Amino acid sequence: MKTEMSLRDVLAPLKALRIAVTGLLMGTANLIPGVSGGTMVLVMGLYEDFIEAVAEVTSLRLRPARLAFLAVLLAAAGLAIVFLASVILYLLFIAPSFMFALFIGLTLGGTPALLRMIGRVTVSCGVALVAGLAVMAVVAFTTQAADMPRNMAMDFASGVIGTMAMVLPGISGSYMLLVLNQYDRVIGAVDDLRQMNWSALRIVIPVGVGVVVGMAGIANALRYLLRRHEKATLGFLMGLLLGSVLGLWPFGRAPTEKILEKRSPEQLRAYAESIGLPAAAGLEGRERIDHLLVAWSLTEKSPVIVARKHSEAMLRAFAEREGLAVPADVQGVALAQHIARSWQPLRKGSPPPREVAGAVFALVLGFAATALLGRLAPEG
Repeated sequence: MKTEMSLRDVLAPLKALRIAVTGLLMGTANLIPGVSGGTMVLVMGLYEDFIEAVAEVTSLRLRPARLAFLAVLLAAAGLAIVFLASVILYLLFIAPSFMFALFIGLTLGGTPALLRMIGRVTVSCGVALVAGLAVMAVVAFTTQAADMPRNMAMDFASGVIGTMAMVLPGISGSYMLLVLNQYDRVIGAVDDLRQMNWSALRIVIPVGVGVVVGMAGIANALRYLLRRHEKATLGFLMGLLLGSVLGLWPFGRAPTEKILEKRSPEQLRAYAESIGLPAAAGLEGRERIDHLLVAWSLTEKSPVIVARKHSEAMLRAFAEREGLAVPADVQGVALAQHIARSWQPLRKGSPPPREVAGAVFALVLGFAATALLGRLAPEG
């Protein structure tokens, strides 16, 4: 691990530019479900400096060189997050298959750099890799259907978990927010704040506190593990990286509530028609968004979760617009079950060849981009 860094080194023009570019990549990656900000730092050759700097600062060792390094890196990351949040939300709306395939490629593109760090694979490294892969498999297949609460405590937890994941090369903070059903809430709040909607601070502040706590904890723990058990730790991180793509299947993904709220009436109308939901296309305002959300919930989730996510009035309004007869005495989960049995889910069947070809291209493009950054990053 690197332990020495001078202020002159950090402020040298080429070094400062490299740190700033790394920060921009890190911030952009942290907006994208499945792409790790830590991976971007790793492939740019600054991961060890990053871990050491965070660990020292959070241990109150305030050396000027480490402070300057973090100031440049995190300022650039913050700028990327603030100014690209709305762009990412838009792209996830108009081209979800392309974008999620791109996320998969960007994530897997970090494997060559991590393999170079591992070097010769040991038994402990292999076992740790399998363990990391298993952790991500559990996360992907047991939490996707969960209906997590949305409150201040969960905002704080999102900051802790998201930042712990952000620091690790291979596991994405935004991916963890996605599977915890908090991604659109947090990213949408950042975009709201950029537009000077100060009510978003009730979400941004607890998330920010969680970010500080999470970063301090994981950086110090990771520095210790890399110094004492480097091979096993790197193997576990490789397992996390490979497993992080399990929940990123790119086809037939539902848009989140925040993504829909950011779209114009014309965009929502065209979207409703494109997915075969004419009833939603004929609605306006919040009613159209609610109709789209119920339709996707009925397509993807169990009746138990549908009944928990949407009010009885919302479900009955959906049924009426779709021409479904619902008995007046049916309520709760039984109501959701009745509608699900009577209504044809969205997007059945395989994706069209053009969509598949675009996703394959995006995957290859993402992999090549991250892998190339890793090869171009100078040593030391």
